[in-house]
Amino acid sequence: MAECQSGSASATSREGGRARPHDPPLIDLRLGTRLQGRYWIRAQLATGAMGTVYRGERLGVGRPVAIKFLSAGLAAQDAFLDQFRNEVRALSRVCHPNCVSMVDYGVDGTPYVVMELVSGVTLRQLLNDNHGRLPPARVLHLARQLLAGLAHVHMQGIVHRDVKPENLLVSNEPGFDDHLRVVDFGLAQLHDGPAMSADLAIGTPSYMAPEQCSRQQVTDERTDLYAIGVLLFEMLTGAKPFNSSKIGDIIRMHLESPIPGLREQAPQAGFSEALEAVVTRAMAKAPADRHPTAAAFAAALDATPEGSAPRERPPVVERRPPPARRPPPQRRAETPPWAMPPPLPLDVTRDQRP
Repeated sequence: MAECQSGSASATSREGGRARPHDPPLIDLRLGTRLQGRYWIRAQLATGAMGTVYRGERLGVGRPVAIKFLSAGLAAQDAFLDQFRNEVRALSRVCHPNCVSMVDYGVDGTPYVVMELVSGVTLRQLLNDNHGRLPPARVLHLARQLLAGLAHVHMQGIVHRDVKPENLLVSNEPGFDDHLRVVDFGLAQLHDGPAMSADLAIGTPSYMAPEQCSRQQVTDERTDLYAIGVLLFEMLTGAKPFNSSKIGDIIRMHLESPIPGLREQAPQAGFSEALEAVVTRAMAKAPADRHPTAAAFAAALDATPEGSAPRERPPVVERRPPPARRPPPQRRAETPPWAMPPPLPLDVTRDQRP
């Protein structure tokens, strides 16, 4: 999970359009507490409709982690609880450099999952920083990593079903260059797991394959490859292949509209015919007409003229919160108890003599 800085919510309530500063601020009771004696919850990273993600630390060793809690309201609904359990089962099988890994899981009031904490920005942020598009060589570098990660995921019997820029992290950690990781397996489908309820959303409309749009619930690895085709089109041209202000229109276009060509969308970019054919095949309406596997997709990209072109390596600007300031030794007594991790238990027998 990415380490990012979330905006703080307003501490005042509003009535009649006016702020009421005398209202007490909202307090997150999890902050500064121990999670089942194993993790110290240090800060809130993000919050949304599904739950809240915190920056934590493994007690005793100091390892930073990301802890995702399912919201209490959704935990009371069987469909969402099953969906969260499915995400945990999927994460437990994933172990690859291009995927975020699970560390632990449990229940503390509501279910939670602990993941590795990695720095970086989402691919959406990277695209926004580069005016919506990236150089072809850099796009293919990121696509190779994405396909490598999903090839591993698919080998574990998992279909991600929500491949999009917001679920891909890019970082330049020491020793790595534009390192991409796949995150958020909340909509993943396990081949040997229970089918998810048809009443739940099964993707993000702009990146959903036709079989997802038609609610057939028959998805496989080629569903993810379709989403990668859409993603490649967007990274190369700066526009989604199917776009509308209405979700219904986007779904209809995925189902019925012809696939736009790269060179038609960006005629001045000089894309090769081979690259256009690879991307177009990935977005075929019928799964049988797409690339059969992630490895075959990657090989097809490598065979294009763009696949052998040299690549510039611009730095990725990481958005991370400033490091936590610890009080100087002479002022530790003034630090509130909830702001410091609990002391480790002492071995009372260490200094005893026989």
